[in-house]
Amino acid sequence: MALFHTTVDNGFMNTTDVIAASATPMNPFPTNIKWNYADENLKQLRHYSDEFVRPGGTAFGTASTTTPPISPTDRIVEVPELELRVAPLLEQVPIGAPVRVNISLVNRGKTVQRVPARLSLKTDFVRGWVSGPSDTVRSFSPVIRCIEDQPTTELQPGAEISDALTLLRGAEGALFPSSGLHEITVEVRWDVEPMEVVVRGTATVLVTGARDAEHAAAAHKVLATPDAHLVLVLGGDHLHEGIEAVETAVSDPVLRPHFAVIEAKRLAQRAGKRRPQLSKAAALVDEYTVMSGPELGKLAKLVKAAGTKEGAPEMTKALKARARYVELTPDIRAALDAL
Repeated sequence: MALFHTTVDNGFMNTTDVIAASATPMNPFPTNIKWNYADENLKQLRHYSDEFVRPGGTAFGTASTTTPPISPTDRIVEVPELELRVAPLLEQVPIGAPVRVNISLVNRGKTVQRVPARLSLKTDFVRGWVSGPSDTVRSFSPVIRCIEDQPTTELQPGAEISDALTLLRGAEGALFPSSGLHEITVEVRWDVEPMEVVVRGTATVLVTGARDAEHAAAAHKVLATPDAHLVLVLGGDHLHEGIEAVETAVSDPVLRPHFAVIEAKRLAQRAGKRRPQLSKAAALVDEYTVMSGPELGKLAKLVKAAGTKEGAPEMTKALKARARYVELTPDIRAALDAL
């Protein structure tokens, strides 16, 4: 029925171990089980069209808060003191390139707020959608969902939590399949019992058209290969079609700066019997490489964990040179300084 696991309550779609862990002496397991669906799931089952709730109607994960449109549940609240700032790393990107977006959750109020500890797409807190020139809406959400690890923290007044997203594909396909102005909406939602807090922010990015035939062919390859997105998320050597698409993009002068760090991260990690290839990864990183702060931090951690000196000095030098042009948080700076 296209429903994901959820921890908003102890209903059907929560997992047994989480329900058991929430038991109390006054409400022990299994009597603490709620024999029903969560409120949002009930609304989906009652109001989505048949194809989205009948098994086999659409691919799993197709349904979202925007596809098809559905009004929010009564549990959802907005906190005016919290602001989600969204800004593209580059205001213009060539067609076929991923769009990197910096996000910051800021506490503009005078009281401490309970918020997510991380804003990565590797958590279940962050999702969103992109509205293109033709007003077509395409959603994006975490590829890997882990509901057991959703840490929160206290955000002091005036403080902020920052991260970055690299957007390429979503449930409806490529997020930026055509040139023109695109509006990106990022949504962060989390539970503060008994309510669910939602904060949104928007930004725009201009996707420019193909510069030449070679660029057009490389962009077509990336946009038509879903596994290119999985290479971005997972890395490894097993996604042959995705790797081929990324390598095609790296070989194109227009797309190379935007895909170089994706290929560098893949090569810097062990994959099966293949050892990390830091020398090849280092050759991809130069002054023109487009990368966010978290991507630079990830590469720094991979160099540290590689356990080999071959290529490590070159990679360290390249990262520290590129760091002069990248906004770094204290933890990313610490990872870089540890090399």
